[in-house]
Amino acid sequence: MLQTIRESSDKVNYYSIISLVPEGLDDLKKVFKIIPDKKPISEKELSTVSLFKRVKIVTVVAFILINIFIIFVVYRPMADTLKKNQIQVFSLVSHLDFHILESALMRGVEAANALSSRTMIKNAIGDYKDGIIDFSGLQTYTEQKYADGARTVEYLVSAYRCVDDKEVTGYISEGYDSEAVKDILNYHFEEKASETVVSIRKEEVEIMASIVSPIYIDDAIVGYDFILYSLSDQLEKANSESVCLDLISEETYYELLEQSQLISEDTEMTTIKKDDIYYTLGNINDMIYIVVYETQETLFKNIMGQTNVIIVFGIVYFILFVFVFYFFIIRYINSGLGRLKNSRDVFKHIAYEDALTKAYSRSFLTVWNEKIRKPDQTYSIILIDVNRFKAINDVFGHLTGDHVLSEISRIFRENIRSNDYFFRFGGDEFVLFLEAFPAEKLSEKIESVIKKIKNIELPKGTVSISYGMSHLGPKENLEEKINLADRKMYEQKMKRKG
Repeated sequence: MLQTIRESSDKVNYYSIISLVPEGLDDLKKVFKIIPDKKPISEKELSTVSLFKRVKIVTVVAFILINIFIIFVVYRPMADTLKKNQIQVFSLVSHLDFHILESALMRGVEAANALSSRTMIKNAIGDYKDGIIDFSGLQTYTEQKYADGARTVEYLVSAYRCVDDKEVTGYISEGYDSEAVKDILNYHFEEKASETVVSIRKEEVEIMASIVSPIYIDDAIVGYDFILYSLSDQLEKANSESVCLDLISEETYYELLEQSQLISEDTEMTTIKKDDIYYTLGNINDMIYIVVYETQETLFKNIMGQTNVIIVFGIVYFILFVFVFYFFIIRYINSGLGRLKNSRDVFKHIAYEDALTKAYSRSFLTVWNEKIRKPDQTYSIILIDVNRFKAINDVFGHLTGDHVLSEISRIFRENIRSNDYFFRFGGDEFVLFLEAFPAEKLSEKIESVIKKIKNIELPKGTVSISYGMSHLGPKENLEEKINLADRKMYEQKMKRKG
């Protein structure tokens, strides 16, 4: 048998031999000179491996969950809110531009009407109509005065006055060519307007308002002023690097509204989205429309940049946390796991439970008051003292005294509810907290427990207790109420002795 085992020893696994021959392992090792294939893994090492595996799994899962949380709970709601706010800001800016341009256009109309209403040169037309002066005299009288009035109008390009389809006089601001202006301004209308008419003229480098203002004398139209009013500089002030402003026709206005996504709408302007561009449209005057627009990319550029920074910093912070956790914390956690596991219950036992009586300890009373006590609940407090306990110790010995304390604790703990608490307060004193216990049944409850305490066996005599009661209401001081119960217990003890 031994020979057979020796011959096949190179094929026999160390652990299989152990399983076959549980005794005499040291002798077998000497005979066969067998070395184990692998060093056995200790329980501590197995625990460490398992711990690291779990930590890795938890870390990966946490990383995925945190990313999901950041994206769907933090990033997307935050980005949506910021986008809505940005669209609102865009709409508000558009309204501001609307009013700026509307005011500019109205200033041009008011300037044209004011020029047409100048009394002296208007009366000269009346003299011409009445035959007092001829057309040449009208021109001579009007020329300088008309130029003086036109010169005061800011952003004016040109102004022409016509009577009977003939040009009386004109004024052109510096920097503009008279022939080019006359080509732009067609003031020979087939149908003359009875009120001021405004239209928009777009040239290569200039956007102008063409204003036709009728001249009235005694409710009769005697001539027209034809005004070109520049809007380019005022539009330029409203434009920015990303937000653009323009004036469009009614046809273009409805083309933009067609197949667009409505964002918001009020009495002045409508905000829409079309082809990844946000537009705010509004009607300024008759057939004149304003459009303010910005691409989605530029509108949300700052938001995307900020949210991306938040995500990047969040991921970097989490990676750093994992790095610190792995290399600076977990190695020390594992070394203390074993000791912590063994001592955990001991510490809890020492801190929360009295070793002799199994009642809650006095140190746990602070925990109860700060963490467990219900702030809106009223408690009945019963402070208990063992009568003649010193005599029991002196006459029957400390073992008997310890037995008495343990039995009293057992009896109380067996006769209270799960939401009541029984503490060893010190020496032979105990304190009981009853939650929402009917006051009329409290004495009856205590007396029933006292009867059971009298059945505790003593070599001679019976065990008795004295007690005092108080009530602990919401926000009342625990120490004061315990002292009150202590005074009542002391009074009961004195009466008994008396």
